[in-house]
Amino acid sequence: MRDASTTASDYLRRLGEAGDGPHDIATAALMLAALDNAARPLEPYRNHLAEIADVCRDALRLIHRPGDAASALAAQLAGQFGYDGDRLTYDDPQNADLMAVIDRRRGLPVALGILYMHGARAAGLDASGLNTANHFLLQLGVEGQHVLVDPFHGGAVVDPERLGGPPAMAGTLPDGRPFEPVGDVRVGCIGRRSPGRSGGYEITSYGADGREGGEGDNADINSWETAKH
Repeated sequence: MRDASTTASDYLRRLGEAGDGPHDIATAALMLAALDNAARPLEPYRNHLAEIADVCRDALRLIHRPGDAASALAAQLAGQFGYDGDRLTYDDPQNADLMAVIDRRRGLPVALGILYMHGARAAGLDASGLNTANHFLLQLGVEGQHVLVDPFHGGAVVDPERLGGPPAMAGTLPDGRPFEPVGDVRVGCIGRRSPGRSGGYEITSYGADGREGGEGDNADINSWETAKH
């Protein structure tokens, strides 16, 4: 019988050969977690992802405005399922392991964002990660209109023009470029290193090329460089 790590390795190898996507990044993140949890069965987590998809599909199916969609998505992920950011133990490595995130209902912005994207896409909405200066956000689109959603803070809608508050942000990156959606490869390719600079794990979301290092769109997003709001 094949263990979870073998199944995960096969899945991730096929994913790497499939190109830029879009991909089922929730399943990809689950498979990454399975590499570190070979003795744990995948089925309960697959079932939970399927439940999220079903619930969100039903809750968002008649919605035509992005603000309403954001509220409905938050009502499911944060309200019904209880997902929220881990503010007390932000650096806990469990916050980047999707199995542990599902078990604890707490996680890092990227891990929670993957679940929000999973639910939104199941409902037929446009959903992508957003490249902001210090914080992972979700760009949610309905019929060509978009809002920004913060999965770490209960799915709250964020004003891109607002400065200050959690998270601190403006409409452009420090070099003047506007916020841009991040491709699935960049969101899904999460590397874990131990020990980290803060004594735990360091989390790196690779750039558009899916490789360590790089500049511009290929630059990595590192946990030790992001703000903890």
